[in-house]
Amino acid sequence: MTAIDSYQKLEVSGLWRAGAEAQRREVIVALGEASLILRDTSDRVLTHWSLAALDKGYTDEALAIYSPAGDPSETLEFSDDAREMIDAIDRIRADVTARKPNPGRLRRLITTLIALFLICISVIWLPQTIVQYTARVLPDTQRMQLGAALLVDVTALAGPLCEDTTGREALQRFSKRLLGAPNKLVVLESLDRDTAHLPGGLIAIGHGVLTAWDAPEVAAGFILAEAERAANQDATLNLLNDIGALGAIRLLIGGTLRPEDRTSYAKTLVQTQPDAVDSAALAMRFQATDMSARAYALATNQAELLQDDPFPGGRKPVLSDSDWVRLQGLCNP
Repeated sequence: MTAIDSYQKLEVSGLWRAGAEAQRREVIVALGEASLILRDTSDRVLTHWSLAALDKGYTDEALAIYSPAGDPSETLEFSDDAREMIDAIDRIRADVTARKPNPGRLRRLITTLIALFLICISVIWLPQTIVQYTARVLPDTQRMQLGAALLVDVTALAGPLCEDTTGREALQRFSKRLLGAPNKLVVLESLDRDTAHLPGGLIAIGHGVLTAWDAPEVAAGFILAEAERAANQDATLNLLNDIGALGAIRLLIGGTLRPEDRTSYAKTLVQTQPDAVDSAALAMRFQATDMSARAYALATNQAELLQDDPFPGGRKPVLSDSDWVRLQGLCNP
């Protein structure tokens, strides 16, 4: 039921002026479905006014005065005996306005939804974009600086570096043999995990990896497995993911990390066990270094790697016996 249903038979007299130069004349005003119907005293229809497009005003002589929206020269005045009609017009105008489509409301809804979408994008997508961009643009020299700085925090958690002079020389030869460069390996006295890779291409080994098995090929296998992880898990990106977008922005702007950010990631690195490595990919690394995977596969119970061994009949030793002895004693000079 609409507001008009309550006033279908309501009629009152009013004073209508057709224009600024016209004389006011008495008219009979009735309510239509959504309009005012103005008739003369002979019951001829003079005009229709849309109830949704009326302006309302007041004068000293009239209780209310109405005009078509945008045309104040045409007026309709009501006196005190038309209070019920005035109330009816106002109620119906409000009812008609409420039922009209509201483009402004729809526009506000769309704007709100877009804003919420952009906020979600900025919360979810933007931080990861900043992290990935930072990892992508950092030069190698800065990555190596990050790795060296992070290594200080790692040693605080995993024991000092093993740096016996003769053992270090053997370690450099081991590094060159496996990774193509002499300064890519460091040995930590008590690393909880077997190996870990740091920004700048640095691989850390727990001393236990060197002492738990007699064959250097086993230790070599752990290093090659970590090299494969490093190829698939960018150490710099891992670090930035851990410290978040704000840490990445600080690194971009200032070139360094806060000590607490480094410490936080060092704890994560030391306490997290490494992911498994694809057997076929690891077998290819053994092949590239001209080394059999048999000793490492047996030591770590990897049947697939044993089947994929590129040199099942054996290959030349990865290190001389004397270098291997020096490596095993690296932390006990």
